Amino acid sequence: MFFVISKILSFITQPTTWIVCLFLFFIFFKNHKWRKKSLTIGLIFFFTLTNPFLSTLCFKAWEVDPKPITDLEKHDIAVVFSGMTMQEREPADRIYFNKAADRIMMAVHLYKIGKVDKILISGGSGTVTTVRRKESETLKEFLLMLGLPEKDILQEKEANNTFQNAVFTKEKLDKEYPNAKIILITSAFHMRRSYGCALKANLKCTPFPVDYHTMTQ
Repeated sequence: MFFVISKILSFITQPTTWIVCLFLFFIFFKNHKWRKKSLTIGLIFFFTLTNPFLSTLCFKAWEVDPKPITDLEKHDIAVVFSGMTMQEREPADRIYFNKAADRIMMAVHLYKIGKVDKILISGGSGTVTTVRRKESETLKEFLLMLGLPEKDILQEKEANNTFQNAVFTKEKLDKEYPNAKIILITSAFHMRRSYGCALKANLKCTPFPVDYHTMTQ
């Protein structure tokens, strides 16, 4: 239930939703005073929230700075929070990646150069609708196609949001790899939330942000 509510709230708090609603209020309200306010606020939201210069400044302030790979210590397991594929897209004979594909590609990179020994993919469906396969299963198949041995690919298949990613990953690691040194890989704009959830779940890890919306720091 909480998962469904979180998705609804996510939609409601989208800037586009507010802008559209304000313009609809302007069209359908009969009260001249409220129509004028709706139009004014809607235009302010439109020109501020859709301004690429302002959005870039916001992303720069929010995104966590990248870490040089050369400075990264060896870790046992790279934990990758999912959210990088489009599970419902057809035809279902391939993997459809979105912009966040950097998450899994960086995990492979670190694995290939010996910075991590295993990759743990955390993620179920992440949508309120039914999907054919869980995202962690799709990504495991992708890693196998890249030649990674199955013994080095771990899965957490039940998480549907970031907090569950952290909690369920913590539970799995405590059972199977209680003393493992963990590195957390997710998008730079998502890292503050992800790392905060990890801390709340008592999942000790090194944050390693990827997938930047801005070109420079």
